[in-house]
Amino acid sequence: MLTINVKHNIDAVVSRLNDLQRRHVPSAIARALTSTAKEVRKAEVEEMKRVFDRPTPFTLHSLDLKPAWKADLTAKVWFKDLNRPEHYLVPQIRGGERLPKRFEEHLRRAGILPKDQVAVPGGGARLNKYGNMSAGQITQILSALGAHPDPYAHSKRRSRVRIGLWRGYFVGRPGGGRLPLGVWEKRGNKLLPVLIFVKRPHYAQRFLFYDIGKRVALREFPKQFNLALAQALSSR
Repeated sequence: MLTINVKHNIDAVVSRLNDLQRRHVPSAIARALTSTAKEVRKAEVEEMKRVFDRPTPFTLHSLDLKPAWKADLTAKVWFKDLNRPEHYLVPQIRGGERLPKRFEEHLRRAGILPKDQVAVPGGGARLNKYGNMSAGQITQILSALGAHPDPYAHSKRRSRVRIGLWRGYFVGRPGGGRLPLGVWEKRGNKLLPVLIFVKRPHYAQRFLFYDIGKRVALREFPKQFNLALAQALSSR
């Protein structure tokens, strides 16, 4: 989490103000911190576009902003709560192992995906314009393999199997064990790899989140404070 506060040289600045100006300082600081945090968030989004390949709108809108108030002169920029211990971009910021995706957690709980592996799209996967696997196909796979968290999905799977509409997904290492372990689909006379299980990757630091945030905060806060104080004095 990037926290922006006023531990810089604000005391020296305030000492040069008159009594009227000093009365407006807390609200001006709060407004300036919030405006600065907005500029930080904007810069972080631009950096995402630069370092990641076709980031989704979901990723680009994943940063949350906590505004500053007179009673709490701190603004914060960090990822929105996804009900997970850690956001999926954090390894790109700090380095380390890639976090499991939600569908991988379901496959792991069902005993399908080994603990030290992740699932990457194979040649038979349907990808969207961002290069990510189709959510509809993931749902099909989880339901077909009995790994979907919604029990109703399994009952739908059974009814679709009866009328011959469900695709032939299975887990294995076909070709007499010569082909990689993963989720395969039997499509006509063809066997297509849909998900391939590989060792969990380790990421180097790519997203310089903190460096960018600090640089923008140091550049923006003095400008935003002067502007906020001038606005407060002009509206009195």
